[in-house]
Amino acid sequence: MTKKQVCIRVILIGYILCSLPIVVVFLKSEYVRFIAIQMVANWNGKLNGLSEAYIGDSITAAGRNWGAPFQAINLAGNEDTLFGR
Repeated sequence: MTKKQVCIRVILIGYILCSLPIVVVFLKSEYVRFIAIQMVANWNGKLNGLSEAYIGDSITAAGRNWGAPFQAINLAGNEDTLFGR
């Protein structure tokens, strides 16, 4: 192998070793995936507008998104309580 091939191989192995923990956390954590989807929905909302917004208490927050995930944003809080009268 030439020095160029060895250098490319070392860079590729370093990239894989550095990105693997990020991929594992993203795949294992529902909350990290939720935050990533909300970021994309926020950016999409600034460009195209949102079709739905969920506002509510901890039950709404735990439900995450019920519609199209990139067209809706969930603004519910986990510690909020809503009382109907």
